[in-house]
Amino acid sequence: MQPGYPPPQGNQGYQGYPQGYPQGYPGYPPPKKSNTGLIVTLCLVGVLLLAGLGVGAYFLIDSGSSSSRSTSAAAPSSAVGPADRFTDVPVCSDVESRVSGLPEKMTDEAKDLGTSDPDVSMSGHSCLWDSGESPIRVELAIHLSISLPGKTGAGTAAASRYYDTMAGQGTPGGSADVPGADKAERTSFNTNECTVHVLIGNAYIGATYYADDDASISTSTCEADVLKVAKAAAESLGR
Repeated sequence: MQPGYPPPQGNQGYQGYPQGYPQGYPGYPPPKKSNTGLIVTLCLVGVLLLAGLGVGAYFLIDSGSSSSRSTSAAAPSSAVGPADRFTDVPVCSDVESRVSGLPEKMTDEAKDLGTSDPDVSMSGHSCLWDSGESPIRVELAIHLSISLPGKTGAGTAAASRYYDTMAGQGTPGGSADVPGADKAERTSFNTNECTVHVLIGNAYIGATYYADDDASISTSTCEADVLKVAKAAAESLGR
């Protein structure tokens, strides 16, 4: 027998790890542990994290929206109505050039009208056609309400209130046909006196026609003649 390894003593075979050595002995990988618990834990953490981010984003957005709504509600708006349509008051000659048959003009006066309204300034112009020999007399008043800075629309509102006050005086005569007017009404105090009130934007126009008792001027003629003056004044505003 050739020299070599001594023959095995009996049928011992492979008995596994020598007794006394741990299973983690170098050269042999330890048995794999299950990762199921770790995966479940990480998933739960991820879900909770996403939920937390979602709730935080909601409150952040809602807080910003609430702040914006609160700011919008608290901040007063300077735009309270339509902007002023007119800034200049026409003079009497502008009106006179559009109407024929007027008596000789007596007065042509610009006025700085005082007002207790803190949001507007008022200016105006008054005209009187009365030759002293004519049986008729015509008066015209144009009032302009100008919105002060930051008070857009106040002029139109003030002119509307002034119109309502003036048109509410005397005996109502019905609406008047004045092109471009927001409102136009006729009033009278007697058969010889008639007035047309006109509201256009931030301007009020009041035209009044007087006739002597012996002038034999009918109410229909009175209203027709004063309407011509009111229309001319309205046209002059948009010159």
